[in-house]
Amino acid sequence: MTLFSPWSSSVAVLVIACCSVIGFQPKVPSIEGQWQAVGGMRSGRELGPDYLATITVTVANGIMTIAEPGIAEKATVVRLAPGNPGQIDLEVTVGGKKVMLEGIYQIQDNQWTLCVSKSQERGVSRPKSFEATGEGISLLKLKRAS
Repeated sequence: MTLFSPWSSSVAVLVIACCSVIGFQPKVPSIEGQWQAVGGMRSGRELGPDYLATITVTVANGIMTIAEPGIAEKATVVRLAPGNPGQIDLEVTVGGKKVMLEGIYQIQDNQWTLCVSKSQERGVSRPKSFEATGEGISLLKLKRAS
């Protein structure tokens, strides 16, 4: 017995075609607003609770601002696609050069988990899981600010 019969493949094609015709798009959760870091890692190193308390992320009109002591980086949200996990692409300017950050994300209730890699800078591809064990990979666990 096969898992997918020719009939089930036909149904899947029909469902996809109907969704395309009526314009159905999976819902992308909103990341707009103010977020506070509650957990995180960079290149395999845990960020301490005192440092995390100083990190905020604000998203407004497609621009993400990450503020932490002495730094306020801005990134343009180029792509935000639904999924499990969802995919996010951010464009930042580093030393006058545009760099693409490829990442994955998950939003549940008022919690946002974001894991990104500096793909073009270090040859690291989009993370496959919410781990920041490799060089150039960052993980932030955020809670929506009230």
